Amino acid sequence: MQECIAQTEATVPNTINNFIKKKTDRPNIIFILTDDQRWDAIGYAGNPLAFTPQMNKLAEEGVFFKNTIATTPICSASRASILSGLQERTHKYSFQTADIKDEYMQNAFPKLLRDAGYYTAMYGKFGVSYTHLDVLFDDYEEYDLRYDKKDRSSYYYKTIDKDTVHLTRYTGYKALQFLDHVPTDKPFCLQLSFSAPHASDNTKEQYFWDQANDHVLKDVTVPAASLGEQKYYDSLPNIVKDGFNRLRWGWRYDTQEKYQHSVKGYYRMIAGIDYEIEKIREKLKAQGLDKNTVIILMGDNGQFLGERQIAGKWLMYDNSIKVPLMIFDPRVKKQHKDVEAMALNVDIPATILDLAELEIPKSWHGKSLMPFIRTENASLNRDAILIEHLWEFDKIPPSEGVRTNKWKYFRYVNDKSIEELYDLEKDPKEIVNLAKNQKYASVLQELQTTCDALIAQHKDPYSSIATSLNINFSNSVEKALSTSKNPIFGWEVPKEAVFQSAFQILVASSKENLDKNIGDAWNSGQVRIKSSTNNVYQGKPLRENVNYFWKVRIWDTDNRLSEYSKESAFQIVTNYKSIPNSINNSSSTFSSSNASLDAQWHASKVAAIEDPSFDESKLTISQAYCIQLSNYVFDTNYSITRNTIEKFMETLSTKAEDITYISLMLLEDYMYTGNNALIQKYYQQIKKVTNLNQLQKDGLLLDEHKKKTMVVNAYHYKNLELLSKFAQLLDEDSDLLQYDLQALMVKKAIQKSLLNEKGIFIDVLGYKTTSVAANILALAFNLVPKENRSIVINYITMVDLKEVQDSEFLFLMQSLFDADETKLSAKLLQKQSTKGDTTQVTIKIPAIVVSRNLWGIQPKTPGFSAVSIHPKLTELQNSSILLPTAKGLIKGTYEYLSFRKQIYTIALPSTMIGTFEMEFSKEHIVKVNGKKIATSFGSLRLMPGINTIELIVNTF
Repeated sequence: MQECIAQTEATVPNTINNFIKKKTDRPNIIFILTDDQRWDAIGYAGNPLAFTPQMNKLAEEGVFFKNTIATTPICSASRASILSGLQERTHKYSFQTADIKDEYMQNAFPKLLRDAGYYTAMYGKFGVSYTHLDVLFDDYEEYDLRYDKKDRSSYYYKTIDKDTVHLTRYTGYKALQFLDHVPTDKPFCLQLSFSAPHASDNTKEQYFWDQANDHVLKDVTVPAASLGEQKYYDSLPNIVKDGFNRLRWGWRYDTQEKYQHSVKGYYRMIAGIDYEIEKIREKLKAQGLDKNTVIILMGDNGQFLGERQIAGKWLMYDNSIKVPLMIFDPRVKKQHKDVEAMALNVDIPATILDLAELEIPKSWHGKSLMPFIRTENASLNRDAILIEHLWEFDKIPPSEGVRTNKWKYFRYVNDKSIEELYDLEKDPKEIVNLAKNQKYASVLQELQTTCDALIAQHKDPYSSIATSLNINFSNSVEKALSTSKNPIFGWEVPKEAVFQSAFQILVASSKENLDKNIGDAWNSGQVRIKSSTNNVYQGKPLRENVNYFWKVRIWDTDNRLSEYSKESAFQIVTNYKSIPNSINNSSSTFSSSNASLDAQWHASKVAAIEDPSFDESKLTISQAYCIQLSNYVFDTNYSITRNTIEKFMETLSTKAEDITYISLMLLEDYMYTGNNALIQKYYQQIKKVTNLNQLQKDGLLLDEHKKKTMVVNAYHYKNLELLSKFAQLLDEDSDLLQYDLQALMVKKAIQKSLLNEKGIFIDVLGYKTTSVAANILALAFNLVPKENRSIVINYITMVDLKEVQDSEFLFLMQSLFDADETKLSAKLLQKQSTKGDTTQVTIKIPAIVVSRNLWGIQPKTPGFSAVSIHPKLTELQNSSILLPTAKGLIKGTYEYLSFRKQIYTIALPSTMIGTFEMEFSKEHIVKVNGKKIATSFGSLRLMPGINTIELIVNTF
């Protein structure tokens, strides 16, 4: 399966089997994670504003990592990376997504520790939506500052001995309680996740600290922020200047009063954490645990404190991505050093597993930092790292880039032309952007390439891109053509998405713009709908005969964002006649235990690929209808049919037969595409030509020879039925009533005047002759009284079908399959396919019959959001089919094991559901995916993905 699963399966059992130890000399681990503490918010880093004696002591006694990077500078995604050992690009968890995927949490470091015999606990801000904390921790309490509060109660709502205390103090208290009661027969790993120094965003004050820390910076005037002058703000990209970073600056720093309060509050909250660390270390010593307990302290992401006149994090500057990290292992003597190498947040789980003497999963992206604690000359062999912030949120521009020891390059995802390049050795404050400096063009290109490579390397195996992009239902490989200046966009949703929750389309006037994610013609933004078809262009006016380029990305069922699809091109043309008719060498397939049927189907496919076109000068509309259904079997290039309808509508006659077939084509187009634009466009025209055919007093219609024929009246009746459906679709209520009444009148007249005493329909009123065509149409259009159906079927099968039109033969096949005359249908199909005057249209008939009648696959709702599958395969030992739709491929297999057991397997695309219909007997036991299902309604619900249906008969 996918790499991550394979690695999980391979790693976890090995970890458990090889490393669970009976001895308890493995170290205890305390992992302290702070919220929004930037890299220099500690006295040890030389910051005079930070009062952190205990953090300083940990750094002095242990190892301090000077260049630690949160690979994604936002708390939720960073914490997900720390838990899972994976970059955000892989786990794709952030705010507004569903729970982090369980596949990734199978390798979460607390779970692996617990499985290996550690006692695990967590108190404070977990920060990741995951419903199985009981799998990760033996003991836990999850809480965070309350963002819904507008006052100090955001931090003050927990109690100790009935006293309401600051969350920082409460988290320290939970740690002390834990150490008082921790089991002595196994090592422990305690994760303390402080909410501090995160601001209370929805309050006026922003920062609330324990009064015990009022002394910090009490008589100090905080110096102005570095890079706080207007010019540094002005140099920011507009998407940043107009964004949330600037808004939060207004909350905290835009006046001297706010600035002094907020910065002091920030450092006082850090001092509060520092004081809790002191109490924890004292408790460790009192309990005799200090000699064997490793302490790791880290921030989840950085923070702007007014630099560049912005606040918050999210951006790729070091203020945002650099965090403090120190590791103190009391078992190692003379371990102190300051490490220059870039450590990462994803290194933490690997380091913790190394401490616990456990194997590090190969799927993880980080490395253990323990070599720096144990040896003098350790190295990570890490040249470039991927930095990114991918959350799509209004006013926070997502960005991505790479950082090396010397260089930093990043770009903004939604406009890759906005790039920044800094020489960190010469310009550590990231002031001089070298991206436009030609002197550094080669450096820029190299880092762009590295960034692209790292993105590809860290691709999420559970996410995939949209495919089969089409314009106006044309999926031309090279370039789609459209006569509409508001074309319709469609694509296929990948199965990994389960279903699409939103999409974003970019349309650009050049490939270069599209490559940079600049939709200069149209940027749809995030559109929160599930439809992957019939999405109408809403951008700038499109010019004729100009190439446009487009792509799409989707949000999946968990609201996780995919990468963009591959690009596709299109052009607006003046006339639909310039649009070529062609279908791709389709992936559609069919096989069965009947070699003759297989050969017929294959001949149909060859004919469809070689000649899919409709030439109205050579074909009748009835033949065009057959070709339409044939092309639907092999390809989703529905534009071929739509263009043909346009052509025939230019010269539509008043003949009932022609009107009916154009209406049938419109209905099938609507059912397969889900788009009713052509019905809307031509409804009035069809209505007009239909109304020109006036019924006689007896309710029948005269043909062009002034005769009342069964064929003409059958077609007229069918067209009235179709017009009734169109009227209902278009909310034409008065027309709906009119056509329903007219259809009923014609049906009664036909049954009264054109049905002979034998129960067979005559050809012409006043004559006794009968014809097979008249009776096929009567049968297909439900004009035959129920008691006469067997008589009509017997009559049809006893006469020569040589003169029957291909379309009428299709109607006959549908009727016979509906009547469960499967064996007879197969016989007639074979006979029809081998008649002497076989045409290109005739050759295409078997494929239609196989897909629509034998397998019974037809759209249940417009656009194939739901499919109806009503198979009639009992004469076969086995069969398989692959059928393309606008939603993706439908796959079906059938096995006749014995009269006691048959198995159907139906695989539906991720955006399609369906019904499986069959005449179940009382003896049938029906199972779907192993679960017994009631069959009282005569149909089974099919879900996206694989549906295995077992039909079992247990009688003897």
